[in-house]
Amino acid sequence: MSSSVSYNHDLDAWFMVNLKDGEITVDNIPRWLQFVGALWFLWKWRCKTAFDNDFVSPCSPNLIINQYCRDWMDAIVNANVKTSIPVEIVWQPPSDGWVKLNVDGSRDPISGVITAGGVLRDHSKNWLRGFVINKGVGSILEAEMWGLLEGLSMLLKMDTNANHPLFSIAMSCIALINAEWCCSIIHEYREGNRVVDAMAKLGHKLEIGLHFFESPPPEVVNVLLKAIS
Repeated sequence: MSSSVSYNHDLDAWFMVNLKDGEITVDNIPRWLQFVGALWFLWKWRCKTAFDNDFVSPCSPNLIINQYCRDWMDAIVNANVKTSIPVEIVWQPPSDGWVKLNVDGSRDPISGVITAGGVLRDHSKNWLRGFVINKGVGSILEAEMWGLLEGLSMLLKMDTNANHPLFSIAMSCIALINAEWCCSIIHEYREGNRVVDAMAKLGHKLEIGLHFFESPPPEVVNVLLKAIS
């Protein structure tokens, strides 16, 4: 705030003078924005002092106010750069001559049981093979990693007939990826991955172990048909 004029006006005029102050401060923040941020935090801290016995006033309030202003400026800039356009996310088939493997993991929040599922399809959207694995109690990260491992293992076997707690699984995945075949990995949104999401959830109904499906199981047929329609 400009100290030369801040206290030489009545309240309304004082507000207007500071709100119209377009000067850029040494912190590269418009002075009017710094003024608004200061008022907001002063009011907030006053209320917390009055009603929160555990509240301790910050020792560097200017740093907090300036960071708030920078975050606000960044949000405004980013909002002006991109316009959100709703886009329906659907499963996309691979290029001609390629096959596409989708995998997903699932964890039951009550029992803690983890499962994973995967589906292999070609460029014509044909089901080639699928799998579901139930690994018992574990973490969601383990479920995702087991899904990737078993999916790559299934795919490679079909093609060639050939200090971290998840290190061995990760290394096995890397070894499969680096094998003598063409393989690429990309992230797929859940909306475009509904078939394997259903496969992963199917694992909660099956016994512990790995289960392969040469044709779509009844529980995922409707989801599969919708995905290829």
